[in-house]
Amino acid sequence: MTQRWVRIATTGEVPEDEMVGLNVEGRAIGLYHIGSRIYAAEDVCPHARVLLSKGRFDGKVVECPIHAARFNVVTGRRLSGPVCRDLHTYPVRIEGDAILVDIEAIPLTRAL
Repeated sequence: MTQRWVRIATTGEVPEDEMVGLNVEGRAIGLYHIGSRIYAAEDVCPHARVLLSKGRFDGKVVECPIHAARFNVVTGRRLSGPVCRDLHTYPVRIEGDAILVDIEAIPLTRAL
């Protein structure tokens, strides 16, 4: 499996207990800072096709702003709502203050 690690943000751009939505090479990616870790998941709701980063984030759960579908951002698992699948999650690596994501592991879920 091919890997291509891309610097997408710095740790200072994702405050603790907050989320940030990014467009990386046409891919919508959400970064979530939980405790001492940063997680990455697709940022487009599989049901409503809206950016999850426009919704609510609490603990490990992001909620779609349209239909209130809820997902665990650590595992990608759908917790509730009218959604047919879990979110894709992606490998994250921190080097210094740089946040890198394996871009090859990210399906082309177009940013809106």
